Amino acid sequence: MKTIPYVALIAALYVTPTFANSLYLGAELGHIRYGSETSGPVTEQLADDIDDGAMATLKVGSYFGPNLRVYGFLQRNGESEVSYRELSATGSQFTLSRDGYQYGVGSDYLFHLTPASYISVGGRVGYYYNTLDVSARASGQTLTSQIDTDGIAAGLSTSIGHHFTDHISLELGYRYEKLEKDDNVLLGQRITFEDTHQAFLGLNYTF
Repeated sequence: MKTIPYVALIAALYVTPTFANSLYLGAELGHIRYGSETSGPVTEQLADDIDDGAMATLKVGSYFGPNLRVYGFLQRNGESEVSYRELSATGSQFTLSRDGYQYGVGSDYLFHLTPASYISVGGRVGYYYNTLDVSARASGQTLTSQIDTDGIAAGLSTSIGHHFTDHISLELGYRYEKLEKDDNVLLGQRITFEDTHQAFLGLNYTF
């Protein structure tokens, strides 16, 4: 399954030179929130505390006419961390953090409201990789563990954009993405991150 996003990304980049006059580069900065399901109150609290984080995405693609664009992307989902400290002689502390990244291909269809303003509707599919890092310290000793999960992610997005020049456009958008399977067992209880909600501000440069 891992080879599918690689092949799709390479294919998207390969066709780009054919449409060099409409090549574009994009960048997104925003907020990502994970939707989670848990099997107990302890993991429910832990999941709530690390559900939110920052995200940054780089895209390279081409316009196929004025309405359709296709791109490859690489997204970094920033680290979210929470620590719990017991105020006692033992000085025990429990720390949980999560970060990850994803890559793949996508396309958008643009509905032009005016010659400069538009609404985009699109979708993308890719491969995600998430890591949970756990650290527990008590009585001068520290125990650490790492839980890695990966799988297919597929999502839909919409945005409103404006061309400020022939080369530069800005977009404000929202994306919903479904994760194939992100199951984790922590402290004997289960955390499943099922999907993500992403709000982003995007900058595109068209050559």
